[in-house]
Amino acid sequence: MRALTAAILAVFVAAGGAQSQTPKGPAADTGSYRAQASALIKSAEAGALFVAGASKGGPLAQHVKSSMVCHFEPASPANRIQVFDEGRGDDVGCATQLHDIKVTVFATRAGKADSLGREQAEANAGVRRQWPEVVPYKGEIVVANDKDRPPMMINRFIVSDGRTRQFVRTAAVRVGDWVYTQKAIAPEASAKAAEFYAEASLTFLYREARLGRPL
Repeated sequence: MRALTAAILAVFVAAGGAQSQTPKGPAADTGSYRAQASALIKSAEAGALFVAGASKGGPLAQHVKSSMVCHFEPASPANRIQVFDEGRGDDVGCATQLHDIKVTVFATRAGKADSLGREQAEANAGVRRQWPEVVPYKGEIVVANDKDRPPMMINRFIVSDGRTRQFVRTAAVRVGDWVYTQKAIAPEASAKAAEFYAEASLTFLYREARLGRPL
């Protein structure tokens, strides 16, 4: 997901012409990144559903039906692709982890007009099933500077299992016939960073899906 880092400021900077420069780092090993993406697709037995790719920031995998692009942290053990509907490809997901921020995204074919609300309600119900203590998050929130935001729903929580407290953010956005959902989880101390990163990731998710460009 480091692929998003260089472009994150473009999402949040107001349209006033502000510019930033990203420091140059070592050359990206895009061949290795593509191989990692191919391995993830093979592990999920999803060769007919996903196409492997790579950016300067890491491995990519694009879901063919929905055009969702999954951005993976290079070599992260949390990286995975999931297919939930016995290979049809109408309900899939990807997961990765950036430092202590875990991000999972899903693409589900929208069958009904209320699909957006239903998917978000199911995500929130899952949060309440997983953690015994769930309260609304009252910290700083981030909203991308995007005048063309599609219909979406976002909820933020602080959850606890009695020992540790974590920040959880759920989001659902509809583009065409698909609902894309996202869940970000991080320690409460990293809530601000997780909120910023999740909003940027969600923005790139729906932008890339809306464009529908193949890798």
